[in-house]
Amino acid sequence: MRPSDARRALGAERDRLMEVKTSLEHDRLSEESQRRSTAELSGSDEHLADVASETAAREAELSLLAVVEAELESIQAALRRVEAGTYGTCLACGGPIGDARLSAVPSTSYCIADQAAAERALAVTEDHGCARAIEREAFAHLDLLPQDDDLAILGAEEAAVADGLGE
Repeated sequence: MRPSDARRALGAERDRLMEVKTSLEHDRLSEESQRRSTAELSGSDEHLADVASETAAREAELSLLAVVEAELESIQAALRRVEAGTYGTCLACGGPIGDARLSAVPSTSYCIADQAAAERALAVTEDHGCARAIEREAFAHLDLLPQDDDLAILGAEEAAVADGLGE
């Protein structure tokens, strides 16, 4: 992708995200809105479900704002790469990033293969992190597992599970 096309695509995406950010900050997350919602929380006739819904909606908006700000930072980084002459070069392998990918995701800094590899590695890390947490929790409660003399009163399926956990 030519630098002028990259600047145009990145600029258009930056403008779109700035509109979203401004809308979130102004319409939904303004200080007045926060004071109003806080004042409503102090009312005794406010239903807890309504408060929970409003809180969840506000947290979703704040999460969306964080995503938009991260995307804006990615666009700024891509613009810096355009100026440095490295836009369109994968940060992981140094190979070219395809024009189709750059058109679809102008702020990308990885080729499709390295992006997929990074996402797979993240998924594996998250899975192992979850498995380790479950394993730690299980070991913390080993005293709850049946002892050998307790296996006689268990059914065949429970005994097999208990035997497998005790290994």
